[in-house]
Amino acid sequence: MKTKFYLVATTLLWSGLAFAEDFKWSELRVFTMQNNLTTVPTALNNLTAPDGVDRLDTLYGIGLEADGRWKWLKLGTRFKGILMSKDAPNSPTPPTAYLTVGQYSGAAIARLPFIERDSVNFDLLFELGAANTSIDVRTNGSGKSDIKCEACVFGRIGASINLGWPSFKFSFEGGQEFNNLTNLKATGDLAAANNISSIDLSGPYFAVGFIIYGIPSWIKPGGITVGK
Repeated sequence: MKTKFYLVATTLLWSGLAFAEDFKWSELRVFTMQNNLTTVPTALNNLTAPDGVDRLDTLYGIGLEADGRWKWLKLGTRFKGILMSKDAPNSPTPPTAYLTVGQYSGAAIARLPFIERDSVNFDLLFELGAANTSIDVRTNGSGKSDIKCEACVFGRIGASINLGWPSFKFSFEGGQEFNNLTNLKATGDLAAANNISSIDLSGPYFAVGFIIYGIPSWIKPGGITVGK
């Protein structure tokens, strides 16, 4: 119930900002992100360890972020997707044992600018969102299961530095993600998967991408804004 309330409240908030007189979308970010897990999910990795499947300790994803300025803040929304698979070295194609992670998330993000120049920007960021996560596990002897966490809340704090030109910059971002999956639902014939109560995907992250300044006016009437 809390996560559904959050999603509705966030949608209403950003919809209101999008049509506020002093708010205009102006930045589009495209990025890749690497998450290093602080606590390796041992119980999950143990399901496929006897088959030689590589352990899960890092996640990789790609994402898109749209930001705009509201007073002295930059506010926006971010979407990210993860689809990666772990299997055993020299495994057949398709593999008979694997661990696959799929996740898509949406979040509200606030950026606090400290340096804003034509060639360099620096800001602190705070992010809160919800994600749907599906983890497929298959073993050679015990069967397979699908472990899901729907609309699980996560957060990030970090900082980014952006280097380049007034209309285009390369972005480098790092920080900490808080993403502990609870209330898991497991389906399938892999009995041990039902005993996993939580999977902690929290840990430091690093993202690399680029920013395009200037989003077309049809998103908000008033013309195209380039730069800050």
